[in-house]
Amino acid sequence: MKHRCFLRARTIALVASAALLSSCATAPDQSWLWQHPEHAKSERTGRVVAVLPPDVELVERSAQGSKRNESREEAIGKQLHAAVTTALAKRGFAPQADLLERSAANDSEFKLQYEQLKAEFDRASSTHNLISTESILARKEKIGVGQTAKGITAARGADMLVLVRYRGWDDSDRPSDAAMAGGIVAGAMLGVATGIAVVPTRRPSQTTLTIEVGLIDVASGDLVWLRSSMFGTVNLEEKVLRTSLDSLPSPVVSKP
Repeated sequence: MKHRCFLRARTIALVASAALLSSCATAPDQSWLWQHPEHAKSERTGRVVAVLPPDVELVERSAQGSKRNESREEAIGKQLHAAVTTALAKRGFAPQADLLERSAANDSEFKLQYEQLKAEFDRASSTHNLISTESILARKEKIGVGQTAKGITAARGADMLVLVRYRGWDDSDRPSDAAMAGGIVAGAMLGVATGIAVVPTRRPSQTTLTIEVGLIDVASGDLVWLRSSMFGTVNLEEKVLRTSLDSLPSPVVSKP
């Protein structure tokens, strides 16, 4: 009898420990990169880059429902804009960073052009997610934003555009680790008394942030470079910015 009780208590302790460890786990980061073959072979020219206002959406999800947080979105947009401008300059590009001011000034013409480009960028990046690069090249299809790149009249004189897209989901109703730990201990104690381990579980860990960074050739509208990264946080930590921006290419010079 004593041996059976010992095994029961040991089993409950192991279950509780496993649940506690899983409650503290974070979602693994993932990232993928695509680069236009002509850019990779240094057959394209592009040094002046117009930095478009970042496309930011942050949805806060709670027991009461989901809603956008526009004040946080604005702050994140400014942080991303500054980070990508700095990263481009470090790579040797000449970034034009004044388009964010046009957006803030409610320039209706610019906003219309910007929304059209965002819609085409969304279609193009989705295509890259669905079709392999080899398949795109074999069918000689151009993947990009078409004439909407030239449509950004405020970016005249730029060789390329850069667009950063942020999509975050903040689960504010998720129990804290402290609350989870308390529930696990209570469940384990109940298990010792009844023989049934009751261990609370949180929802499966989900990616809470996706950042896409795309370089667009103005003349052709082609996507030159695209990086998509996923993280288990909505905060723009150093790791998030480094993963998203550190692999930006350098300007290339056309072959003679």
